[in-house]
Amino acid sequence: MAEEKNTAPVEEEASNGLDLGVLMHDMIRGFLKYWYIVLALVLVLGLKGMYDSVSGYTPMYRCQTSFTVSAPESGGDEYNPSPYYDRSAVSQMVATFPHLLNTDLLRERIREDLGRNYYASVWPSSLAESNLFTLTCTSTDPKEAYEVLVAVVDNYPEVSAMVMGEVQLNMIDPPRLPQEPYNKMSWVGATFKKAFMGLLLGIALLAVYALTRNTARQDKDIEEKLNQQCLAIIPQVQFKKRSGKVDTTISIFNEKTGVAFQESFRGLSLRLVTTMQENEHKVLGVTGTAQGEGATVIARNIAMALAESRKKVLLIDASFQAVRDKNDRPGLDSFLEGTSELSDILVRDHKAHIYTITCRRRMTPAELAKYTQQLQSLILGARSVMDYVIVDIPPCENLGDAAIGVELCEGLLYVIRQDTVKMGRIMDAIEDLSRYEANIYGCILNGAQSGLAGYGYGYGYNYSRYSYSRYSRYGYGRYGYGYGYGEKKKKT
Repeated sequence: MAEEKNTAPVEEEASNGLDLGVLMHDMIRGFLKYWYIVLALVLVLGLKGMYDSVSGYTPMYRCQTSFTVSAPESGGDEYNPSPYYDRSAVSQMVATFPHLLNTDLLRERIREDLGRNYYASVWPSSLAESNLFTLTCTSTDPKEAYEVLVAVVDNYPEVSAMVMGEVQLNMIDPPRLPQEPYNKMSWVGATFKKAFMGLLLGIALLAVYALTRNTARQDKDIEEKLNQQCLAIIPQVQFKKRSGKVDTTISIFNEKTGVAFQESFRGLSLRLVTTMQENEHKVLGVTGTAQGEGATVIARNIAMALAESRKKVLLIDASFQAVRDKNDRPGLDSFLEGTSELSDILVRDHKAHIYTITCRRRMTPAELAKYTQQLQSLILGARSVMDYVIVDIPPCENLGDAAIGVELCEGLLYVIRQDTVKMGRIMDAIEDLSRYEANIYGCILNGAQSGLAGYGYGYGYNYSRYSYSRYSRYGYGRYGYGYGYGEKKKKT
């Protein structure tokens, strides 16, 4: 029991912390969306590094000479100094050389030898625990580096003797004219260094993008941020096209969509049946915030899942978007205008065992306002003879298009496509629905990717690509009202 009490707070803290999997997904999503910005940063900074390296490059030449130092009375030669040399003389020379070099006396003598001013730099160095003394001269001009060092060697002993007393300098490595600069131009390294900095900056921007995204990625986002119940998580579907004959219909009857997709709708239908029976509801609206979230396909698959349990289901396309029909049948728009009978627009899908009513031309909210009563009579009539009426409602972001359908439905399902629409837009749309006293059963997280929503299936397909025009492949027949809805139209 003690262990359970200790682990609970840890689990709660982890659930409220940063989800690294979601962060990485958002960064990858941001890269796929804004890859050109990252590439531009890498190229611009890389080119800047190359330009700075090339334009700021100044070749430098180095000239050196080495001596051994000994006292005059030591009697040593230049290669085998006497053991009686004063090692401290080397240290003293190194310490005093910068001061001597800056004296007017030495500088003036160097200028006299050169016959001009000079800009080379000279400095000494010594080898520890030895009497070896080295002078190094660097300049942007190899000839100047050589000439200045020769002038220093010629005049230094005399000037140094005034300060330190006499010392014996035995040259072991005379100055030589430099043939090439010692600082090779390395634009490649500078380019890659700056390009890497651009990549890091791009990654930082992607991290900011990921951290500031405010979309629904998991069911807990819906429950915590929208205060709505997540009734189902619908996985994305990806078809592996091994040939051109692959059926890409997003349907629970297409085995290529996968078991997870199919079972998610069957589980959702069971929950809906329980909720609707408890409330004695039959008319269910399906909507979302914006176009492309897959509400149309969700509505159709819910209708098919309900029909699997031998229920009479009517699917009404109240999105009032134009849908083609290969048999040139009239649609809901013709019925509302009074130019067609209900038996002319009611179509049965024999494979899905559902009835459908669709529009043949787009209708504006102004037009629909004139036909509110006719649409209400249609839905009430269907409710009296059908077990369930599923109404595909336009997106609610512009509630003017969806208002009529919302008012006529007894319950609503709100479709949210994963990581697509900002939470602020969803909140505003749901708040607008509350003004119409809409009864929202809950939300559906659509297009869930493996790992991002904690869903263990690897699917990836855009449901919103398919509209009702795809349904014509099922070979709809022309039926009358059916199941007591009306009489079957006689053939002529």
